[in-house]
Amino acid sequence: MKRKESTYRPMVGGSALIVIFAVLSLVTFALLMLSTESSSERLSKVSAEAVSDFYEADCLAEETLFQIKSGNIPPHVTRDGNSYTYTEQISDTRLLHVEVEYRDGEWDVLRWQALSTVR
Repeated sequence: MKRKESTYRPMVGGSALIVIFAVLSLVTFALLMLSTESSSERLSKVSAEAVSDFYEADCLAEETLFQIKSGNIPPHVTRDGNSYTYTEQISDTRLLHVEVEYRDGEWDVLRWQALSTVR
């Protein structure tokens, strides 16, 4: 009679497979979260820079308007009768376009708009 040699085989049951799947899922979600956080940080920096650039151009436009109101017309301002038009650079792809008019002793802002220069 032959005697069977006992060999040890690890038992990989259903619960072990579930644990392995759960760990792989958590690692995948962690990597996705890290990628999303990195993208959000970049977007926040770009948005903050865009807002800062806009308000800088807005401040320059206000200074130009003050000069116009005081009678000193800057060279980049176009005059057509009582209407004045000028632009301020926001970024490489955006301009702040301003149109004002002097009517009946009052200054009216006809247009104060950010425009894209990309076509």
